[in-house]
Amino acid sequence: MASHRVLINFAEFDLNLLKVFDVIMQERNLTRAAERLGKSPAGTSHALRRLREELGDELFETPGRGMVPTRRALEIAPCISKCLGQLRVGLNSEPGFDPRTARRLFTIDMPVGTDLFLAGPLQAYAEKHAPGITFQILSDRAAVLQAELRYGETEIAIDHEPLDDDEMRSEVLYLDPFVLVSRRNHPKLPAGTTVDRALFQSLQHIGLSWTRSKDDGTMAHRLLKIGLDRDLRMKVPTVGAVVATIAQSDLVCSASRRVANFFARHWPVDLHRLEIDLPPVPIHMVWHSRYDGDPGHAWLRLAVKAAADAI
Repeated sequence: MASHRVLINFAEFDLNLLKVFDVIMQERNLTRAAERLGKSPAGTSHALRRLREELGDELFETPGRGMVPTRRALEIAPCISKCLGQLRVGLNSEPGFDPRTARRLFTIDMPVGTDLFLAGPLQAYAEKHAPGITFQILSDRAAVLQAELRYGETEIAIDHEPLDDDEMRSEVLYLDPFVLVSRRNHPKLPAGTTVDRALFQSLQHIGLSWTRSKDDGTMAHRLLKIGLDRDLRMKVPTVGAVVATIAQSDLVCSASRRVANFFARHWPVDLHRLEIDLPPVPIHMVWHSRYDGDPGHAWLRLAVKAAADAI
């Protein structure tokens, strides 16, 4: 299709096509875009074809795998993304938001396993202060997290790092030192034992990983930076499996003090101070700047902070 500028008749233009364009622009893949839109690939392809006809431009080329935006697509993408985001916020926000009477769904994205210890305190806070509020907790791919925040599919993200984006806001929820978690009456770790490098390396560890890599990713890299290795005997994909396995075996793991305290309240485990130079990891709450003036979102941020404090 040759590219030519056309005047849009907004009285007849289907604005749903702009949402399709925005998601394809983010994903650069028709199948993934269809999944996010809740459509079939054929339906998404049909919508793109209609938009191409409306705008008089191919919008996306497919030289091999993936979808490459045309110059016209790159020109209009920022405006469409910004307008859709503002529209979503405007439709969901309540100028006179009163948590005691408000009825609103909030979507929060957090790392795998974080829901185990954060969802409960968050719901307890809402039941006390905003009984009409409901939550959707997601754990999406890091590669699409920034796009979902920008698009408005996620209203807050919990992550280990703030996003490098001028449109994003972030706040540290907590910054706790690491401790070692073991079962009670561990043969090498009587209650109150301080763990130095030698003892740490003599223990058998369990790690959290949801990939097929040989190590447990983030923790392995942190230990590598301080020249420390360990005997990693098991990797599991959920935080619940980590602590349940520790409670029934001699395996141990490193965890932030806040998370470890949660473990100790619910499982028969002991916590031990680490005498190694393993820097704490800040946990951030991230959101898009378009929500700065939304009183409902301000309440949500307060609720997430209260939940983090209650862990």
